[in-house]
Amino acid sequence: MATVTIQKYTGIRKVSYAVKYKDPATGKWKYYATFSKWKEANQSRNDLRSLIDVGQIPKPKKRKLLTFSETANILDGLWQQKLAKNELSPETVEGY
Repeated sequence: MATVTIQKYTGIRKVSYAVKYKDPATGKWKYYATFSKWKEANQSRNDLRSLIDVGQIPKPKKRKLLTFSETANILDGLWQQKLAKNELSPETVEGY
């Protein structure tokens, strides 16, 4: 049976639950995901445990970070759409 744990973190304003597992190949602890609710973390732990027991290697859930230029291009497109709908003035778009 795979070793999967839930670690509780208590912050100033909220509590979070990190799910970690022991890699069967290396024996080292690896991070999998963090959840804000115990039920979600527990469900993820059960799913991860069954995945490892079958012999599959889990992929950590991580977000793809955008570069500054990618973010700027997305915002520029949104501002152009709002300009076309007259939700923003041309001076505002030029100022952005």
